[in-house]
Amino acid sequence: MHAKTRARLLSPLLGAALLAGTLSLLACGGGGGATGPAAGSLSVATATTGRDPDPDGYTLTVDGGQEISIGTNDSHTFPGLSTGSHDVELTDVRANCGVGGDDPRSVSISAGATASTTFDVTCQHALIDQIAFMTNRDGNYEIYATNADGSDPVDLTNDPSSDLDPAVSPDGTRITFTTGRDGNAEIYVMNADGSNPVDLTDNSSDDEVPAWSPDGSKIAFATDRDGNAEIYVMNADGSDPVDLTDDPGADFYPAWSPDGSKVAFTTDRDGAYEVYVMNADGSDPVDLTNNPADDRQAAWSPDGSKIAFATHRDGNFEVYVMDADGSNPVRLTHGSGLEWAPTWSPDGSKIAFQGDKNGVPDIWVMDADGTNQVDITQTAALEETPSWSPVQ
Repeated sequence: MHAKTRARLLSPLLGAALLAGTLSLLACGGGGGATGPAAGSLSVATATTGRDPDPDGYTLTVDGGQEISIGTNDSHTFPGLSTGSHDVELTDVRANCGVGGDDPRSVSISAGATASTTFDVTCQHALIDQIAFMTNRDGNYEIYATNADGSDPVDLTNDPSSDLDPAVSPDGTRITFTTGRDGNAEIYVMNADGSNPVDLTDNSSDDEVPAWSPDGSKIAFATDRDGNAEIYVMNADGSDPVDLTDDPGADFYPAWSPDGSKVAFTTDRDGAYEVYVMNADGSDPVDLTNNPADDRQAAWSPDGSKIAFATHRDGNFEVYVMDADGSNPVRLTHGSGLEWAPTWSPDGSKIAFQGDKNGVPDIWVMDADGTNQVDITQTAALEETPSWSPVQ
């Protein structure tokens, strides 16, 4: 009786031990097989050349997974990747820089090996969070660029003719402007350091106040080549100019919406100057301001939700902001002279404008709600028509 009871007690324990041993052998592959899915590694490097790369570097992802920060000349290894093809992508590349080769790109991972790939990034000199403007501080109008606090002003044009109305390209590497160096007003483009100026319009009529499309592929401008001022658009190399407005009124001061779908402009087709908006092909023009006073010089906020503009509805020109559909106009400046030509900072937190609060036109910067207005140029010269680079 005692022996049988002991046997019954031992049998379950013995069975459990045998089962555990069997599972252990299976887990070991019976003595020498792979212990799990095969894996490898991926080493990613960045090699950056040129001027003005982003000091914050870039962001790496593999297969859309965790974001990894990487420097401009740096490397990072991703361990434990399954064998096969993986997509690696470099993002947060500053607008003045370009990635050579495919991005994202496919890399093949082999078991027990480390694959490698290098992203070659080339950067061009750009205006980074700087403001271009026109000034006669050298005796005639030149295009200058300055930091957003007014420090380090640099003459970019240095030409005996008048150079006016700068507009910084979306990537900050080029500036288009109006110039009289050919005997009439033409639209030129130059590099951000002032080198390589090129005549884009080369027309006997007056072409002026250029504005870049948000992708940098086109330039809108005002011209009187049809007998009155119209808004035209051309490719960024000056080719294929097309009349967008084709109206007997005077149309000028074009401004593209951030998504490129619309162009705001100033027109007197209703008798008084108003801010209108039309589709990028010129269709469906709509009056946004609809006010008997003079409204002009629209500037879209970077997110496209607001439009800053200059208006004479208070007896002198002031800077206002309104919703992109023309509603909720709010006065931002309260000077006794002329405040106009607004332009937004890249992050939309500030607005630069031309103001003569101190008796002569200077470039001022304020918060987007109109507070904290600061004169950043403070010279006895005329400083006008600022253009804030879209690149931070």
